[in-house]
Order: sequence, then structure tokens, then C-alpha cells
Amino acid sequence: MPRTSNTDKIQRLKELIARLKDGQEVALRDFTIATNLQQRKAFKAMWQEQMEIRRQLKNKPKAITDYEKKLKKALLANGRYEAFVGPKSTSVQRKKLGEMGVKAEGLFEEAIECLSDLLAEDGNYRQWFDRDIVFGTHGNIDTNPEQMPRVITSKSFDNLSKDGARNNFGLKTKAELKIEILEQALAELTTEMASDAEKEEIKRKEQHQSIKLKEMLKDLKARK
Repeated sequence: MPRTSNTDKIQRLKELIARLKDGQEVALRDFTIATNLQQRKAFKAMWQEQMEIRRQLKNKPKAITDYEKKLKKALLANGRYEAFVGPKSTSVQRKKLGEMGVKAEGLFEEAIECLSDLLAEDGNYRQWFDRDIVFGTHGNIDTNPEQMPRVITSKSFDNLSKDGARNNFGLKTKAELKIEILEQALAELTTEMASDAEKEEIKRKEQHQSIKLKEMLKDLKARK
């Protein structure tokens, strides 16, 4: 089998990187051929780290799940209240509407209290939420669905940070890790080729100097 030149390897690496960035698959065989053992070990270690991040996101702290439960309860009560909103012909209906609104607001307040307590317990819990959380009169938290913080893993439309797991925990896909490793391989090979070119240039200069020296010695002998 003919030996692949570094130029061909560089071209192949660029092709694989482009395919991954375009959302296409790169077979394990192609990835293995394009990388060395050290790079493949690095990829394996990086993926193990990503698996741990995924486990962490799946097994959320109890304080976070407690808040999610309270928020869900408040949202359900608010949904029932909003479904009942509208002109009411009797005092009984108007009273019921008012009670439903008060109940929903009370449940939101319980969720906010839970949120305040968990952040007071451990400020690192902030990384689990989709927004900066500011309490008080000038804060951004209030007793309505839109202003209640969501956990970054939430599929709610009100989740303001769909990339929260990526930004806060460093979550990456296998394709992104492959791109990192292939780009590293490309950089190393490019540097190696540059070094080889420099060596060739030095060798060429040395040969030129050697020829020049021989000519000078030959000229000196001819003069004697």
C-alpha cells in the first residue's frame, strides 16, 4: 500500500472536519485512520468526561428537583386559573376565580421562597438556572410563568437558555469532540510540515555553503 504524504493527510483532515461541521457523520474507521494513538486516547478521555456531565445533568441535586416540583404545581394551578378567566355571571363563579388566582400566586410565592433558600444554601446552584436571578423590588423574579426561572434542562418554551447545559456545564456532542481532536491533529501535522520545510531550507543552505567553500578552495589552489 503506498504511503500517504503529509499533504494528503492534511487534505483528508480538512475534509473530515468540514463534514462534521456540516452535520454529517464521520465513521470510526475514518477517524481512527486520521488520528494517532495519543489523540484517540485524548478523545476517549474527553468523551468519558462528557458522560459524567450527562450523568450529573440527569441526576440533579434534590434542592433543584424540589424547586421544579413546586414550580410545576404553581404552573398547573395558574393554568387552571387562566382557563377559567372570563366574564362570570354569578358571584359564586367570581369568587371561585378570585380564589384560584390567589392559590396560583401563593404557590408561585412558595416556589420563589424555595428558590431563595436553595441559592442561600449554595450559590453554585445558580448554574442550574436559565437566567441571572435577582430578588427584590428591582429583581427579575415575579409570580407569573414568564418570570419564574427554569432549570436549564427544562423543555419549557419559557426556558431562556436552551444552551444552558453547554454554557454552564461544558456539555458537548461526540461530533464536537471529534472536531477538536481532528483540528489538533491538523495543527500538529501542519507544524511538523513547517518544521520539515525549515530543515530542508537549512540543509539547502548548508549544501550551498559547502559548494561555495569547495569552489573557493579550488580557486586558491589554481592561483598557487
